[in-house]
Amino acid sequence: MLTPRAIRGLLGRFLPEAVKAPLRGRLFGYRAAAVDLGFRVREEGTSLLVSLDGVPRLLAPPEAREDLAYHFRDNGASVEEMHGFLRAAREAGGLLFDVGAHRGLFSAVFSLARPENRAVGYEPSPSLARDAEWMAEANGLGGRMTVRAAAVGAAPGRTRAATDAMGLIRLDPSPGEETFDLEVVSLDAECARLGADPDVVKVDVEGAEAEVLRGAAGLLRRRRPLLFLEFHLDELERRGERPEAMLDVLRAYGYSVETPLGKRLAPAAIHASAGAVVRFVARAP
Repeated sequence: MLTPRAIRGLLGRFLPEAVKAPLRGRLFGYRAAAVDLGFRVREEGTSLLVSLDGVPRLLAPPEAREDLAYHFRDNGASVEEMHGFLRAAREAGGLLFDVGAHRGLFSAVFSLARPENRAVGYEPSPSLARDAEWMAEANGLGGRMTVRAAAVGAAPGRTRAATDAMGLIRLDPSPGEETFDLEVVSLDAECARLGADPDVVKVDVEGAEAEVLRGAAGLLRRRRPLLFLEFHLDELERRGERPEAMLDVLRAYGYSVETPLGKRLAPAAIHASAGAVVRFVARAP
């Protein structure tokens, strides 16, 4: 039986580009959002001053302008993800592990949502990690938001990495490409290092989701934190990872899955989706 993604792949071979181009954005979540975050932004000195419902003041660097528009206005799926994330930060809060922190937007929003909230952001790109550190300092988050310039994987170690022109990390550099030494951590090892388990984990790692979950087996078994996950289905397929097996693992730990707005999902709605990226929440009692 052909899945929606398989059908999409077949159609992609034969449909003309003029037909495919308008549809491509929907594969990554570009659609109308079901919620409005009350997003407003204006320049304040050399920074951007952002207002959101529930977070009255957030400072961001000018380089984050496109990121802000993406998460708070333009990408409907991401807007809904942020809405659910903000609700969790305000209503429950606690400690966040932000895996794939990019410029630290999720970490900063989480930390600002409640005075007692804390966040640890994991971002392997040196330039993006510096931007995340800027976010922590500019927003007066001090010891409540910390940044680890490390990748998260199945086990601690080290690897060689490169960055592209946008500063995004590449863990599979081409031969002869300039690389640097990069620390790799696991979430289980981070729990031991910090002496604390997170209450919320956000994972956005462009196809390395399975490795992150493998390195969090003890945490998922022991603490079962709330998970905000993005499955990059095309990348998982390229890596030989089976999303349905990943969801089976979560179910074995007691998790059920839902949309960021709280609507229950069948696992097949995720692993058989026609989209390239699926954002969802995994929740355990």
